[in-house]
Amino acid sequence: MSTRYDNDAPKSLFHIGRATAPAGVLSRDEAQALVERTVKLSKADAVRVSVNSSRETNLRFADNQMSTSGATTNTTIRVQSVFGKRKASVVTNDRSDDGLRRAVQQSEALARLAPEDPEYLGELAAQQYGSVNAWSDRTAELTADDRAKAALSALAPARAGKELTVAGFIICNASASAIGTNAGLFAYHRGTTANYTLTARTNDGTGSGWVGAEDTDWAKIDFQNVADRAIEKARRSRNPVAIEPGRYTVIFEPEATANLVGLMSNAFQARAAD
Repeated sequence: MSTRYDNDAPKSLFHIGRATAPAGVLSRDEAQALVERTVKLSKADAVRVSVNSSRETNLRFADNQMSTSGATTNTTIRVQSVFGKRKASVVTNDRSDDGLRRAVQQSEALARLAPEDPEYLGELAAQQYGSVNAWSDRTAELTADDRAKAALSALAPARAGKELTVAGFIICNASASAIGTNAGLFAYHRGTTANYTLTARTNDGTGSGWVGAEDTDWAKIDFQNVADRAIEKARRSRNPVAIEPGRYTVIFEPEATANLVGLMSNAFQARAAD
């Protein structure tokens, strides 16, 4: 099911092992139960069920004012059915028995009509995966007040004078992914991300500074430092002068470099390269 809240998502929490997660993020047991319910409905030679659940919170400000704040929760179930080498997938966010049954039946009907995939290698059986600690309770439990206080680190100095205008975006995500097959595989992973980007501009239109920061843990982002650096860049870049064309060394911010590499990563797969 998918839900959007104009102000903030419910503050109720449930336990996942020793940690907590916001409503909308499935625990390992909940995700496994959902996978198993779906697999039992399958009549295909092979079936793969992928479950993704998330809670995303955000805050946007521009022209030295808060503009939007909200939260979205969503859970999607992808069912891939296989007959021989014919396969097809259907995605739903209806977790009811009827909703899962429809998704399974639709994927099976489409798979029977699909051309054979000569690259299909079958479904994985049970595997052993190492644990990856990518979760922060602080990020997962973030409130609208937390986001507003962070934004004020840039808004307060901009409002105090008349030389600067700031705009920024704070987006945090808590999510869990699970995958299971009728061959015996089940895997689960959860993680959080907190991302903040800020642009400061001088009101004379000649100076601009951008800074971004991201971490799994909200508490590790130094919002005041981000604000100070963006404002300093804006002030230092005022009244630019022309330079001759040529080769110049450009030093990227770590966040800008990470964003660029992230966009490139999908092009590194063999199929895209071929």
